[in-house]
Amino acid sequence: MSDELRGIHERLARMETTQEHQGKLLEKIDSKLDRQDARLDEIEKRSAGFAVIAGGVVSVGVSLITAKLMGKA
Repeated sequence: MSDELRGIHERLARMETTQEHQGKLLEKIDSKLDRQDARLDEIEKRSAGFAVIAGGVVSVGVSLITAKLMGKA
């Protein structure tokens, strides 16, 4: 009986060590994902700004072309 309990205790200790290792690994992965998320947020903000500028330029260009074709410019 004592050998069985010792074996169970050893298995539980190995499981605990494995879980601690996996927990640390998951924390590292989570940290990397947070950094990537922050970078992507910045890229999305810059892209949205560029899209607004491009949309404004195209709008002005279309207005000028339309006015020119209608003889108003």
